[in-house]
Formats: sequence, structure tokens, C-alpha cells
Amino acid sequence: MVRTHAVPTEVHAGVCSAVRHMLQAMKDTDSDDGKVVAAQMHATPVSDAYARKGEMRPDGRLSHGMCLMQVKFREESKEPTSDIWRRVATIPADQAFPLLSASRCLLVHSAR
Repeated sequence: MVRTHAVPTEVHAGVCSAVRHMLQAMKDTDSDDGKVVAAQMHATPVSDAYARKGEMRPDGRLSHGMCLMQVKFREESKEPTSDIWRRVATIPADQAFPLLSASRCLLVHSAR
């Protein structure tokens, strides 16, 4: 595998968060049964570097606050790879994601 020395992206952070959450649920339940692990994941809030106070909805989507970021001007940045963003606003989870009632997921509608 060739190293690119690229800075990890939000996608990398999301995958890390999801895998960590699943592995923790497996540890907590001492099971690798998908239904048992999924139930534990839904019952446990996600709080890590990717999401604070996140919760898994019945449709499987992780609902959490989102940050609106702006790229800094070169003169403002102290580090070329890690100091490039400025937080403009934090969007609450209920505004950042579609409402559960608007979901077209069959899992949501079959549970009603």
C-alpha cells in the first residue's frame, strides 16, 4: 500500500466512528449477532471526535449536530494541513437531517 500523506477526511472520520461504535456494541453485548449488536448501537449514544450526542435513528441514520465550516485564508492558517478551517455555525441535528417522518425507509414505516 502506498502512503499518500493525505489528511484524513470527514468520510474517514465517519467510518472510524461507525466501526468503533459497532465494535463497542459487540463488546458490550458479548455477541456478534447482527440484530443484538444493532439494537445495542441504537440504544447507545455516539459521542466521539466525529459526533457529539449522536443517536442512531430507526432508519439507521446517525443524527447529530453538523458544523458549517469555512476555509481560512492562507495568512490565517498556522499549519498547512491541520489549521485550515474556521467554524461558522453549528447546525442542530433536527435541522441538519431530514425528519424521521419524511423518511422513505421501509424499516421506519413497518414499525409504525
